[in-house]
Amino acid sequence: MTIRFDAREVPVADREEAVRATVARTLAPLEIDFAPDRGPASASLEITNLTELTVWSVTTSAVKVQYKALPRDDFRPSLFLGLQKSGSCVVDQRGRQITLRPGDLAVWDSTNPFVVADDDGLTQHKFRVPLDRLALPIDVIRQVGAVRLCPDHPISDMA
Repeated sequence: MTIRFDAREVPVADREEAVRATVARTLAPLEIDFAPDRGPASASLEITNLTELTVWSVTTSAVKVQYKALPRDDFRPSLFLGLQKSGSCVVDQRGRQITLRPGDLAVWDSTNPFVVADDDGLTQHKFRVPLDRLALPIDVIRQVGAVRLCPDHPISDMA
């Protein structure tokens, strides 16, 4: 099933909260910052839930999303793959910071806090897979977290 969300269909005063609620319900409970000097919040989301894989395409004026990985979260620990569509963004997790450009792919997970930021707004395809569905130890996943996988990398080609 695919869900489409366009913030332009929501009254301006309610847009930021509507985006946050949609993201929390469909991807992860994220803190989302919009640039106040850039006008009303905008977001166009397309979310496809394939049972154990969520494919999530976004174009938004949000300049920063952050996950705090709090112990009381009922969010199912997950692996994220982010494919940069246009522009660039910075991914920060476990003291690693990388810059993604169009066609770059990065991996991060929800067992530790992470930040994805872009002063011009975020434009990515994201893939979320619950960690318990992968046949990989958490230490292996953490080793590749916040590492840029260039377009010729086999995992990038697979995605």
